Amino acid sequence: MVFQLSRRAIPPQKDPHDWNTWDHYRTVHELRLNQHPFVFADILTFSDGGESVVSLSGEVICRTDVALEVEIWFDARYFGSTLRIRAYSFRYIGWLRGEHLLLKYHNLHRDSHEYHHRVYDPTTGAEVFHETLQRYQFPTFPEVLDELEYLAESL
Repeated sequence: MVFQLSRRAIPPQKDPHDWNTWDHYRTVHELRLNQHPFVFADILTFSDGGESVVSLSGEVICRTDVALEVEIWFDARYFGSTLRIRAYSFRYIGWLRGEHLLLKYHNLHRDSHEYHHRVYDPTTGAEVFHETLQRYQFPTFPEVLDELEYLAESL
């Protein structure tokens, strides 16, 4: 089961986390979050971290007592009069509320170009799978929710 979750076989492609308009990113983000069948509610906040940084952080409450902690940092720049953002730092931590971790995705190591994917045994919290990914293999927010839903199905 766990090895089906590997993203390492994703071939090189356009960076899914590259520059996007602020308005488009927020619209798509809200739409996908509101339409995702596994999401019950969210406590997510976009914040302006200054002239050149934006962040998204908080928690998504999912069905079957699962939660996803989210922290994404974006470079922000104006191209003409259009604000554009590009994600550069990610942290997703999925867990069974009051119990164990289910998954982690992040690039919070010394080398921010190392993107890590970890899966945990929901009964013990022990890590059962780990891989290092390229940026283009790193999942989008809805893909993380899909994987978390898949892992929660076995609870």
